[in-house]
Amino acid sequence: MVTKDGKAVYTLTSGGQQVACSGACLQVWPAVTLPAGTTKATGTGVKNVGTAAGGQVTVNGAAVYTFQGDAGAGTTNGEGINSFGGTWNVVKASGGSSSGGGSTATTTATTTKSGGSGY
Repeated sequence: MVTKDGKAVYTLTSGGQQVACSGACLQVWPAVTLPAGTTKATGTGVKNVGTAAGGQVTVNGAAVYTFQGDAGAGTTNGEGINSFGGTWNVVKASGGSSSGGGSTATTTATTTKSGGSGY
């Protein structure tokens, strides 16, 4: 799964449970949020997408983020990194996370470095 700009989207989990990213974490892993005036994430090939408080995009209820270490579209340098209390995994189009493979899906969302709503 990628943002409208083609950046890979990640979740942070530990032992199969979602881990919240806040504070310094958001400087490295910006939250994927809805653009101002948008109330629902949309895209092609995207399943189980929703939103949480502040417009943060979720997949299967897990908040999603991009990685500052990705050079741009098509890079997934954050895959498998253990930091900020868990392991980062790319979100597959099916809504699950994986260490590679899967088809590409896009969603209408942006990223923000703040812990706020992203507007």
